[in-house]
Amino acid sequence: MKFNEYIQFLHNYLGSDMNRADYVLYITSLFIKDPETEFEEYEDENDSYNPLSGSIRKLERIYAGDKTHPLPKKDARKLRAKYDSSKFNEEMLALSSERVKVIVEELREMGVSANKSNYHKKCADIYYHFLNCLSEGIKEIGDLTAVKKEKKMTGCEHNGTCDKGQYADNRVDESIQIEAKTFYKEHENEIGLMPLCITADKLHPKHGNHRKMYNDYALQKEVVKKEICKLTQNDDIFLVNRWMNDAIEHFDARIFELELTTRHFLYDGGKYFYRAIEVYGNEPIIVYDPQIFKSQHKRPVYKKDDERYISLSGYMAEYLFDREPRGEYVPPWDWLWEAYDLERAPQSVVTNMVCIFIISACKLLVPYDCIENGMIWRVADYEGLLERQEDLYYYAALCLNAFYSREVKPYSKETIR
Repeated sequence: MKFNEYIQFLHNYLGSDMNRADYVLYITSLFIKDPETEFEEYEDENDSYNPLSGSIRKLERIYAGDKTHPLPKKDARKLRAKYDSSKFNEEMLALSSERVKVIVEELREMGVSANKSNYHKKCADIYYHFLNCLSEGIKEIGDLTAVKKEKKMTGCEHNGTCDKGQYADNRVDESIQIEAKTFYKEHENEIGLMPLCITADKLHPKHGNHRKMYNDYALQKEVVKKEICKLTQNDDIFLVNRWMNDAIEHFDARIFELELTTRHFLYDGGKYFYRAIEVYGNEPIIVYDPQIFKSQHKRPVYKKDDERYISLSGYMAEYLFDREPRGEYVPPWDWLWEAYDLERAPQSVVTNMVCIFIISACKLLVPYDCIENGMIWRVADYEGLLERQEDLYYYAALCLNAFYSREVKPYSKETIR
């Protein structure tokens, strides 16, 4: 039996009126202890105490048993560390006698020696056994008859602490939690930019940024950084900075191949890309997604002088995926070049356009159904927070890394953060 099959079995008895995503969050929360520490209470208040919170698509995949997206090992370990079956037992014991009779019969058909007195405990034992297996990468239980009540794993033999009074491996030191929480509170209004914060620290850890959040994060200890990433649900961001120059070359070749431009603008190692951070980092963003492109479709985004105009990202999508014979389509970069007179424009305008072009192109070229896409789209909801060209640069760098690592350089243990 697989984990998704088991929770689907429980769905017949608990939360039967819930949709798939809500149910997965509900059933896993029934097996989580109440918050004990100040940090756990803080997580609970911010809906991050259950490690599965925040991603409806992820929850639906877990329920469906998506082969490529099972319950991740790291989430299984977090659920195991917080395991407590008391709430689950309360819900199961509240079932009607008729429902109890049915679930006992089904458990027996699975080979589980259940009765009306222990069915709830048997169900809890199976769930915990799944967490242990999934924590080690084992996705299926072959024989449920072998499942016995298991001792909760604590990381050591002294109920979660060793003989020196230190926390076990699965507990985070309180001082680290407090430092992470302090960082979160201080930068709560801009916490949506955490992916860019991580990018800034990885690519230019010694660079003096204008955004205080970037600098504050870079000064943290590594253990605190990891806890901040966990707190903000950004611990899945990986960067491959050692290949940045290769990434730029590959991106340049790819956009020529797709005819997105007829002009090389990433020459000399992408100097107009790097100058966005090295020279013009404090310059305000001139435009993020210019809505100046003439659409060839009949569905206008808005009308201006009886013409249909769409944004750069919208036009690029239309150019790549919707056009039939080229017709009047002009390569997107060529259009930007003419519209902003980039041959004679100040360099700060050129660096702005280079960054937004990279962002728009990578969003379209990175496959939607992959973790790299999730990384770059995570920032999209916070475009109101992007203020300076340094923000644009880090966003473009994050997108470029996602594009390159997906197409050319798959992640390995030697390259992940």
